[in-house]
Amino acid sequence: MPEGFTEFYQRFHADSLFQIEHIVFPLQGLPDDADSLTIVTDNFRWQMEDWRMQRPFDFEMSDFRREILPVNENMVVEKIVHTSGEMGMVRRFAKVAGEWHLIYYAGMNRLRK
Repeated sequence: MPEGFTEFYQRFHADSLFQIEHIVFPLQGLPDDADSLTIVTDNFRWQMEDWRMQRPFDFEMSDFRREILPVNENMVVEKIVHTSGEMGMVRRFAKVAGEWHLIYYAGMNRLRK
């Protein structure tokens, strides 16, 4: 895992003010249950005033699994997928001015098969 990411990830989910300060708004992504037009136009942006705090998943007590994929020392992609493989979400984190930030969030959506 890239340096400092694990500590950032834990604090991101524990401290709501820290979380807001470490999101690049307007945040690119997709809403939960996005329709095909939203997906195709790729112009959806999360706004700070509409943001719902992200909390950690308890993977041992849920039907979801997580993949954390370091792209390089400055970017990490996280995929959380239901064990059925039908639903999932994606988050991308990157270093911005030397600090980790959430730069992309696609909420829970049906996955293509």
